[in-house]
Amino acid sequence: MERQISLQGRIDRTKESPLFYEIFALVAGGMFLDAVDVYLASAVATTVLKDNWSTLQLNSYFLSSGFLGLFLGSIIAGFIGDLKGRRVAYQINLLLFGGFTFLGAFAPNMWFLIFCRLMSSVGLGSEIVTGYSMINEFAPIHSRGKWCATTSLVANCGAPITMILCSAVIPRFGWRVMFMGVGIVAAVLWYLRRNIPESPRWLMAHGRQAEAKEIIERLEVNGVNDDVTETPKKREVVHHSLGISLFVATVAASATIICQYTFTSWVPTLLSNRGINISGSLWLSAS
Repeated sequence: MERQISLQGRIDRTKESPLFYEIFALVAGGMFLDAVDVYLASAVATTVLKDNWSTLQLNSYFLSSGFLGLFLGSIIAGFIGDLKGRRVAYQINLLLFGGFTFLGAFAPNMWFLIFCRLMSSVGLGSEIVTGYSMINEFAPIHSRGKWCATTSLVANCGAPITMILCSAVIPRFGWRVMFMGVGIVAAVLWYLRRNIPESPRWLMAHGRQAEAKEIIERLEVNGVNDDVTETPKKREVVHHSLGISLFVATVAASATIICQYTFTSWVPTLLSNRGINISGSLWLSAS
């Protein structure tokens, strides 16, 4: 027990290290690619409807399948991450959304594309949950908020960049090229993440102190933060605070996601139906 407390104190005192920067870059890259894949759906929906390859009803199924997959993926990721580890969950979700996005580029009809979208979105939902878990568990506790915010900033850049790329690429080369591109980049990122270490906090929670110690030593190469004490101070436990915080966060996040996703998903289609060409509607959405 003393050994576990000692490891907990050591990881709480770590500073930014080369290993942490590597993990941040890989996580941020995955989150950015996740956002690209999410917002790519609206551009594809607009294009296939304009080309009479789909109908408004099928487009609704296509976009809804994506959001259903995000919901399912976020739930599944929590169970897999707690049971098998963050690293396992992280690699599985990247294979899911990268593989099925690439497969969707060769869809013979809209129903097959809807299925691919559902499966890829399960991976997308898992990526979001696992990505922030990795940052939280590897980041130094004195700057954890900064690194989470930076990860979010990188991910949110995916929306305008995706729309700009789609407005330039889709009118010239078609929507399938975008799907293939995301799938190929996901495969490269999966290869780069193949040796990503397991979270030492997860290892300690599962009694694997020796493995956790090796990773913590790699996180300590730039020294430690002496301002953080090993033994946390006792704090008064307020049982209702977690429930209230969870409720407020859920309402705020839900409102933001509904407004953001509804706008980015349907505006290109609505603008296209009003006579604005595909490139113009995507440029307006990006702005």
